[in-house]
Amino acid sequence: MVAVEHAPKPPPRRLTLTMPALLNAERVVVAALGKEKAAAIRDALDGDAVTPFGIVVKKARNTRILLDEEAAGLLMNRLE
Repeated sequence: MVAVEHAPKPPPRRLTLTMPALLNAERVVVAALGKEKAAAIRDALDGDAVTPFGIVVKKARNTRILLDEEAAGLLMNRLE
């Protein structure tokens, strides 16, 4: 973990997990809710893993992604 004192988005003071911490975690659980998350989920699962989220999804040992119907919207054709 790393302490962040002046983050550009709220809250300005927070703790954040580093990439090594996420990649070495026993399990990573991501909750993605709402249609605004759909593209990020699709890109992480289908893309080249260039974003931090995409890297974690592709390379972490055990990742679970929890989606609501709206967040899963762009993935529905993959499941049919």
